[in-house]
Amino acid sequence: RVLPGTATYLGKATQGRPGEVFAEVALNAGLPGWPQDFGVREVTITTILANLDRSAGTITFEGADGFVRTVKAEPKVLADLQGVELGDLCQIKYFEGITINTVN
Repeated sequence: RVLPGTATYLGKATQGRPGEVFAEVALNAGLPGWPQDFGVREVTITTILANLDRSAGTITFEGADGFVRTVKAEPKVLADLQGVELGDLCQIKYFEGITINTVN
């Protein structure tokens, strides 16, 4: 399962192709307010900005796995969009929670 995440950065990409992951870091400790059984990873990806909903405080984009993600954006991300528009090639940094259930 994947727990929708939080975007901490959004800016125009200066390099890369849609779906290209620049960095992926697994964090041992969770984030405040997140369930304890979830691991957390930080992902920096180049992708096309599909939607920006200021009233909901969310951004939507396609992840490297092809799944569309809608994540909350930190207020500083929404306040400083650096000239980013829908359809632009962007670099997005976000956190998401992941968990794997195994059956014996």
